[in-house]
Amino acid sequence: GGEFQVNTFTSKMQQFQSVAVDADGDAVVIWNSQGGSQNGIYGQRFSSAGAKVGGEFQINASPVNGAFASVAVDDDGDAVAAWAGESGVYVQRYNSAGAKVGGEFRINTYTTNSPLHPSVAVDDDGDAVVVWRSFVQDGSSYGAYGQRFQHPIPAAKASNIQVNDGSAQRSMVTSLQVTFDSKVSFAGSPAAAFSLINQLTTNAATLSAAVDVAGTVVTLTFTGGSIDLAGSLADGRYSLTILGSQFTGAGFDGNGDGTGGDDYVLTGSPANGLFRLFGDGDGDASVAANDFIQFRLALGGNNPIFDFDGDGAVAANDFIQFRLRFGGSI
Repeated sequence: GGEFQVNTFTSKMQQFQSVAVDADGDAVVIWNSQGGSQNGIYGQRFSSAGAKVGGEFQINASPVNGAFASVAVDDDGDAVAAWAGESGVYVQRYNSAGAKVGGEFRINTYTTNSPLHPSVAVDDDGDAVVVWRSFVQDGSSYGAYGQRFQHPIPAAKASNIQVNDGSAQRSMVTSLQVTFDSKVSFAGSPAAAFSLINQLTTNAATLSAAVDVAGTVVTLTFTGGSIDLAGSLADGRYSLTILGSQFTGAGFDGNGDGTGGDDYVLTGSPANGLFRLFGDGDGDASVAANDFIQFRLALGGNNPIFDFDGDGAVAANDFIQFRLRFGGSI
């Protein structure tokens, strides 16, 4: 193709440009834009076909004296932009969707004179190195300085939530198992990072949490609050909230924006199985004829699905509870 203009704003000087591409051929160009409110570091993303992706955008939060832009991307399209600002070299990270990851930060420690001409490079994993010119820091004229960075460990996400052992029945619900896509750590008790509320009554279940050896699976059981006998949730749909503020380390990314600290909310429904209705042996959110057949077969045995009081036997007391719910649904 032919040459094309990258910048949309054209007043005064647009200079000190830098370009980088990822493994798929998607590109980002950044430059120093001068003139009025446009003074600062700006960028424009392009698809591998050369089409603009969105409009040009400002990279530096404070546009005062931003200049000498440099950008690099890893194989996934995550980007690192660097530029010279007031008394410092500043860096801003972006994810592959073009969203900022955290805020801009200064990387140089010597601030007596303003540094110049930063250049940034990243490897396939997103680890970065930035170099720049620093005046009189080494005692004579300009010297070359650099700083290395490790790609931040991404915040964990909830990859799976399993009710009981994963079976369809929701007659008894005695545990939830939350699996994360990476190891998690907690600010306090792991149970404090979870909230389980009955949507109908707004009553909460008091939770106990056990974390596996790998630190990726948390099993929640119920010790009080919105529970029936035998440690099962009371009848109802439930909302499970995972509280981002209760995680340490890389944190927990509840909304998938690439940064930790936000909550994840799963609103219970028959579709995702986050409900309990005693007597519902087939997990269809109702107590009907099929469930009666199952209950009749279980009567006199020790099937825990229909053992409402947890005494180890399915007997008359359990049938009373089953009969109260027959014909009901959630």
